[in-house]
Amino acid sequence: MMRNILLLIILIMCTSITGGACNKKNNIEDTPRIAHFEFSHIGTIGGDSHVFIVDVNGDSATFKAEGMMYRDFELACELSKEEVDRLNDICMVCKKYNWNGYHGNDRYVLDGSGFELTIKYDDGTRLSAEGMNAEPEGYSDFERPMYDLLRQKVDSMIAERTTKRIAEQGAEELQLIKVSFFNADDDKDSYSFEMNKNSQGEYHIDIEVRSVNEKYFAQGDIKIEEWADKETADIDGLVKILVKHKVAAWRQGDHNAKEKEGMEWLQFDASFDRVRLFTRGTIHPDNYNEFRNDFLLWLRQLTDRIANDRKK
Repeated sequence: MMRNILLLIILIMCTSITGGACNKKNNIEDTPRIAHFEFSHIGTIGGDSHVFIVDVNGDSATFKAEGMMYRDFELACELSKEEVDRLNDICMVCKKYNWNGYHGNDRYVLDGSGFELTIKYDDGTRLSAEGMNAEPEGYSDFERPMYDLLRQKVDSMIAERTTKRIAEQGAEELQLIKVSFFNADDDKDSYSFEMNKNSQGEYHIDIEVRSVNEKYFAQGDIKIEEWADKETADIDGLVKILVKHKVAAWRQGDHNAKEKEGMEWLQFDASFDRVRLFTRGTIHPDNYNEFRNDFLLWLRQLTDRIANDRKK
């Protein structure tokens, strides 16, 4: 009798566990998935405004970005199934906090930012929310990972297209470039280079070097201020270095380590007709050493050409 009761209990438990697993599986399969995603950021006056659009078709999806900061590029690419799955997970926040129909507005803020979100699901339902200087509950749990996912795609596309543009037109479009490798310690090398192009196509070059280890220059201080033509300035060679080391993919802005003492400070600023690249700080890009070596070899050759021209 006791054995029969135990078997009955085990049978009931197994049925419950199996049924629960099946129900859970069915719930996952029944959850509607994104068919169309559109997110708009409305920036402050004169600030960045942009739109991210994702259209899903089966296991493939297309992503497109439009905006004030991207107007020089056509930004569109494919998203992988894993990336689409990630976007679906991120957007679960919108349902968790019941965003559909949200209209927020803080009318007492005269200048600010806002958002608009529209999601269409594969079961025909949709979700929409918008806010101006106001956000629904859980907004940061949606915005941060969404930008981590999609901004990374945007940055990659911009870097790729910028590098291509520099490779094709950079020698003609380069207007200004500043490159500095600065060390505060007197027993370390420091280099500063600046070049500006004038309306006649001539280049004003300003170079300052403190050479200690003699790897690139003889020991001592060097200061050169000179005008040069495109050939002497070797703009083609410089552009090849920028393309080779993909400087367009470097993170823009200031990037400094907390403990900066003894660390070399980089400044890189290049302005083309329609593109500006700028980064500086003691946190260096991944290919920093390779770029630094190639650039300083190029700089040494430039100083030699200038010295030879002066002798003529």
